[in-house]
Amino acid sequence: MRTSSGRRLRLVRQATYFECGLACLVMVSRAMGSDVSLAGVRKMCPPSARGMTLNGLVEVAKQLGLEPVPVAINLAALAELELPAVLHWGFSHYVVLSAFDGRNLTILDPSYGRRRVSLEQAAPLVTGVAIEFVRNTPPTGFLEAVKPLRFGDLLPRKRALLLPASLGLAVSLCLELLLVLTPWLVARMLDRSSLAANAPVQLAMMGLLVLAVLMGTRIVRSALVVHLSGATQRGIMATAFRRLLDKPPSFFEQRYSTYIVSRFEGTDRLRTLLSEDYLNASIDVIMLIVLLVAIGTLSPLVMLLTAAAATLVGAIRFVSGVTSRELMDEVVHARSLERLHLMESVRAIRALKLFGKTSQRLASYGLRVDNSVTFQGNYAWHRGLFDAASAFVSDCAWIGLTLYLVLAPGAVHGRGASILALIFYVRMLMDRASLLSGKVAEIAAVKVQLEHLADIVEEEPAEAARRAAAPPFESLRISGLSFDYGGGAPLLRDVALEVAQGEFVAVAGPSGSGKTTLLKIVAGLLPRTSGSILWSGVDADLLDPASLDRARACVFQDDELLEGDILGNITLFEAEPDVERAWQACASACIEAEVRAMPMQLLTMVGERGTALSGGQRQRLLIARALYHRPQLLLLDEATSQLDVGNERAIHRELRRLGITVILVSHRPEAVAAADRTIRVGPVQPVQEVRANA
Repeated sequence: MRTSSGRRLRLVRQATYFECGLACLVMVSRAMGSDVSLAGVRKMCPPSARGMTLNGLVEVAKQLGLEPVPVAINLAALAELELPAVLHWGFSHYVVLSAFDGRNLTILDPSYGRRRVSLEQAAPLVTGVAIEFVRNTPPTGFLEAVKPLRFGDLLPRKRALLLPASLGLAVSLCLELLLVLTPWLVARMLDRSSLAANAPVQLAMMGLLVLAVLMGTRIVRSALVVHLSGATQRGIMATAFRRLLDKPPSFFEQRYSTYIVSRFEGTDRLRTLLSEDYLNASIDVIMLIVLLVAIGTLSPLVMLLTAAAATLVGAIRFVSGVTSRELMDEVVHARSLERLHLMESVRAIRALKLFGKTSQRLASYGLRVDNSVTFQGNYAWHRGLFDAASAFVSDCAWIGLTLYLVLAPGAVHGRGASILALIFYVRMLMDRASLLSGKVAEIAAVKVQLEHLADIVEEEPAEAARRAAAPPFESLRISGLSFDYGGGAPLLRDVALEVAQGEFVAVAGPSGSGKTTLLKIVAGLLPRTSGSILWSGVDADLLDPASLDRARACVFQDDELLEGDILGNITLFEAEPDVERAWQACASACIEAEVRAMPMQLLTMVGERGTALSGGQRQRLLIARALYHRPQLLLLDEATSQLDVGNERAIHRELRRLGITVILVSHRPEAVAAADRTIRVGPVQPVQEVRANA
């Protein structure tokens, strides 16, 4: 569908669980002429983790320069909507309505893609609320422009690739020129009457020589391409993974793990594109020119006809690649959902078996596989039709030109062998044109994968100035701290708290009141909405985050162990681990005796996510990991919830002996009673100190 601005309404997929509304606004804004990106809108108006209300969506639309008009509708009134419009869908989602023919709705779903839904299917999903839009003003000036990701951004050492790329191009050109010269040499030898007696022998010798040179050239080219491909892959993966690790923890909490993995898998296609396709496309351009010149020297008319046919074939292949971008995006997304369902089923297999839900899980997985196969079939069918069309045009052109050359030999400068060479050149040019247009289309289509990858490799803004190292911990003072998830309703408000060095403070309160959120803010994992945090009297925002991370340690209730041995998990796989310090950390976490009783002791493998250990052992190893790094401030979030009372008390005594300042969140009375004092966090209420232990 094209809007009044002439732009096609293109799908924008949501990257996080709860930004469907923002994605819809980006689609509408682009359709009305604005070049905005989802990343830019997300920075301007961070979405709430609890969803976006209609009023919130309207306010964001106004900031994008749109004039939103909320309307109440029913199915009968859909035809009267000014399209594109945003529909409230299924009471928990937003979609863009792009077309309605009276019986079917065409919607762009930020989660599932472009869909065609009948009125009967839409009846239970249309909630009666929609938003029409009118272009009002350009987007406000504070909408931060997001620079599109380019190929060069993924290669930090582009100069290192210049030499192998240049050598690969040179060798490939030599190889291609040999292929082009072969028909010409054969034609020249056949045209020379002096070779009538020994022509077969000379032709055979020349053929063997050409084949030997071609084989050697191909070997050298393959070696260069392998080297270039490996260097490109290392550069892309290192850059992408480094930038991914620089992301804040909230980035990972808001995205499916399979979403991130599927984006990384897209780097394989980028590697092939950068190391091979660009090289081949450059060669194809040069060879097209060479072949046209070669054909033109033999027959200018045939050159013009061949160029016209090659242009038509190239146009078909290019249109095929460009129009299949959205289909390929649907394939990638469907595979991601299929993989997500499989991984969740494996993780939850115990519950599925205990509750007898494996058959239902199998059925739902089958639906996702069907969707994936359907999208793959649509993509293959689309490409197959265009490939067949281009092959038909190419074959017709080649056969027609061949018949023309045979029936009108006078059109060629030269003897009969020149006609044979010309036929070969025409075939080679048609093939080159088809391959080149296909590669150009793939380069254009790979923009979709660059957009996908941009979400995970987009660089975080650099620090404006060098920050000071964190001083030794003396106190932690929190003043006027507030936090909300973007929906306007604060989870924490005006929190004031002070913790002195060596104190053991418990944080209590009902579930969902913000206890863990408070710890995440103190740990630097979440940005606060307002307020200040002073570390030893210095504003924490002025201190180097890395030095703060070295001075504090955290154990959260959903922390996990990594695949590997116990020593690696305690030291987080340091290159030179301190084994003695690891044993001391185990002793302080009350797990030393159990580890020493294991046959491999510290080298015992913990299994995937620590499945080879009990829940209590996993928690104690996580505490040992924190203590190994000798923190000055220790934050514990339900870190002893799976321990028996005896081990829990022993760990608390050890923490006091070490003199570490502890802020502990727990629902267990025994853990709260061990603290020097207890503070209570209530829903949207300041922190209150309710008890000071004797």
